[in-house]
Amino acid sequence: MREPDFASFEYKTITSSLMLDSRRVESRKGRVTPHVMVIDDDIITQRLAANILSKNCFLLHCDNPSDAINDYLRFMPDLVFIDINLGDAVYHGIDVLYNILKHDPEAYAVMLSAHECADNMQLAGFAGAKSFVSKPFTDRILMHHLHACEFTKLSKDLP
Repeated sequence: MREPDFASFEYKTITSSLMLDSRRVESRKGRVTPHVMVIDDDIITQRLAANILSKNCFLLHCDNPSDAINDYLRFMPDLVFIDINLGDAVYHGIDVLYNILKHDPEAYAVMLSAHECADNMQLAGFAGAKSFVSKPFTDRILMHHLHACEFTKLSKDLP
């Protein structure tokens, strides 16, 4: 069996009405409460993430790729979880990751998927994700990423 050629993956550009603003990047450094964004079209995943993270974070949800880039640039979250298989006919979660990293190369992004196959994991890593989390996830896994994120220095004391 031939290995997939991830270098030839064609990312789709998602247009944004916003540009990365250095003041927004600087504001991320001074936060007391971590900002976490979950980009997923599945309401169950959104609720599960909210139940786990909302006690310790400011949580932002987005369910479509087009709004995700603008919301990311507006709020500059410390950590972003992105579903690899968004229910969008045009854009893939990897496209969202690519566009976020294009605007903010320091973004701490973790891909989510209900399909833990090697191709998804490799593609996520190749595209720049810090990690890959399989659904359903546990509070321990999401909190691990909150603690591991370099932008949430003050979150080290969280449970």
